[in-house]
Amino acid sequence: MITKEQVWKGLRLESSDKEIRDIFQSDDFEEDNYYDFDMLMNVLHKALNKEINFKFFIDWCILVANSYNYTKDGYKTKLGKLYCDVGYMFDGISFMDEYDRKELLSAIADLKYYNHLIIQAKKRKKEPFLTNDVERILVFDHANWNFDSSVYRAIIKDYKHKKWEIRYVDDCLFEFDESKNYSFVDDKEFEKIFDEFYNENSDWKEVHNLKF
Repeated sequence: MITKEQVWKGLRLESSDKEIRDIFQSDDFEEDNYYDFDMLMNVLHKALNKEINFKFFIDWCILVANSYNYTKDGYKTKLGKLYCDVGYMFDGISFMDEYDRKELLSAIADLKYYNHLIIQAKKRKKEPFLTNDVERILVFDHANWNFDSSVYRAIIKDYKHKKWEIRYVDDCLFEFDESKNYSFVDDKEFEKIFDEFYNENSDWKEVHNLKF
């Protein structure tokens, strides 16, 4: 069995590349809560700044993905599902062929939102993920093959002024800004949020000048 001490050593980049590969190739990890937001963000920033060998980074991503199969929170719990989603995200990153700034910034935005959901799950309450009273809610719509990019439908909600806007945004035209928070939802949740603006008691006003 791979002990939790060995897993944590690899997650903290305290192991060699070979040691990390030996760990993630095992199918018998000791269970633990392997989620550490600050640690994950630290390594993503190292990758963004190219301060870590690319192959080492990819192997580390595989270790992250595999370790989240052995969290103490079961898949049927809300927290367990969120940890599984984080692991699945890092599994996707492990298929990168080279450092990609746009993809890494997208991963950072995703991880920040997952961390928000994890905090909310622990508190057993739901709060919007705001930046200066503004919520940016996205759902993937389609791939733009001309630019090898992703197009999202986005709702921007200004809670201070009770204004909202809906638009399409294409990530060929922007990078996810780490100073802003983004919420990533599915189609069902997106439509539910959109419909709420048309509740007869809603005092939100639709506008066309909010900054994404």
